[in-house]
Amino acid sequence: MLIVRQHCIGVIVAGSLLAAVGCGRGTLRHSTPHTSSSTPPSAVLLASLNLPMESLQPAIDATHAPLSGPNELDVYVEYALANNQVILAAINEVSAARDRVPQVSSLEDPTLMAQGYPFFPNTPQTASGRVTGGVAVSQKVPWFGKLRLQGAIACDELRIAEAQLAATRLEITEQVKRT
Repeated sequence: MLIVRQHCIGVIVAGSLLAAVGCGRGTLRHSTPHTSSSTPPSAVLLASLNLPMESLQPAIDATHAPLSGPNELDVYVEYALANNQVILAAINEVSAARDRVPQVSSLEDPTLMAQGYPFFPNTPQTASGRVTGGVAVSQKVPWFGKLRLQGAIACDELRIAEAQLAATRLEITEQVKRT
């Protein structure tokens, strides 16, 4: 009876510890803006960048703009920026890099291990008697400053991805203006 109570207390303590510590990794946020079914995927991707809506509006409107007949150059540039696959891929890279920052700068997930020895002859013997089961909780803790440096590296990678996106936008704008 005493062993059962000790194991129950151990399980309760381990469960409450896991509940208090929780998952150390950042939660993945796959929040997509509320759009109708007629919204093009490029507008949804542009809206997922968390940029001010004023900067997104020309690109969203450009996806609906008719390109037949003579138009101003800005209409063609906005359409190309909103629908170019290279730009959409770069936008996805920026979004992925932004999601990596909280993941690499947090602790790994804690682990819970429960063991049971159901058969009497196979149970280990200790000084206090036979052990019928056990519970263990573990957490990997990196060396001092390692998480901070990993977060700084991820932030630098995010800045690189944003710079590549800006360079790609400039290249596409230049190509449209030349043709």
